[in-house]
Amino acid sequence: MGAINFPANVGTKFDLASDKDKGELMKISGTVFQPDGKTPAANTLIYLYHTDIEGYYGRTADVHKHGRYRGWMLTNKDGRYAFVTIKPAPYPVQRFAAHIHMTVTTPTAREDWIDSILFEGDRLISAREREEAGRRGGFNPILNLKKGDGGCFMQRGI
Repeated sequence: MGAINFPANVGTKFDLASDKDKGELMKISGTVFQPDGKTPAANTLIYLYHTDIEGYYGRTADVHKHGRYRGWMLTNKDGRYAFVTIKPAPYPVQRFAAHIHMTVTTPTAREDWIDSILFEGDRLISAREREEAGRRGGFNPILNLKKGDGGCFMQRGI
């Protein structure tokens, strides 16, 4: 889905939001590894998207169905990535925890969905999500956000 229509100018850093956006800013960074779980995966395309602060993706015909908070980036030579965005809200129906969808595509493997990023403390994280955390992506997708410099939430090391 995300790998099909990625733009030509994809870089190693992508900010989905700035301090002008409503919501709590957060920076998430991590490393993507090859299947051995040890070798960094350079040049991996990451596609991500999430809801706005009210729990919606695109609400009008002029906004992509994945909403305004969506983008692509490549991992650097060390497999590292980083992005800045706002903390998403759960869907308005309040049945699913707030999350960020992510896919990865390598130069030799097709696009694959990994676990959605969730946020510790969200009362909507189910027992099943906790039990299955990390099975698809190889990392614990339930993040503990911590206030960093400038009041921005930060999480490293996924």
